[in-house]
Amino acid sequence: MKKIIYIVLFLVLFFGLIKVFLSGLNDSPCILTDNFNKLDINGIVIKKYIDSDQHSYPILKIRSNNGLDTVLTINLVLEKSGLFERINPLDTLYKHKDSNEIYIQQDNRLRLIGKADFGCVEKSELKK
Repeated sequence: MKKIIYIVLFLVLFFGLIKVFLSGLNDSPCILTDNFNKLDINGIVIKKYIDSDQHSYPILKIRSNNGLDTVLTINLVLEKSGLFERINPLDTLYKHKDSNEIYIQQDNRLRLIGKADFGCVEKSELKK
């Protein structure tokens, strides 16, 4: 009888710990969305690739037009709208901070090419 109690107790603790450790995974799309929205982008795409060393993540490298010659690396893992497919090397991109909209410069005009969507579902939306 003690053996059964120990087994049940072990299983409850085991699955309880798994639930605790995995519960944060649902927040990942919202964290990615927040991180992306914090970016201020004004630069030229110098490299676009799938990083096979890092779980095949889609990566953009953008050289900033801020005069400092800095390179911004953007990981578009879990991005669902297809931005990665619509962006090409040598494209000039713009994105304002606190926005998910990406613009491309073509013919001296800015054109919206998409809105980043990492699949974040706000908790308030879940209650509806």
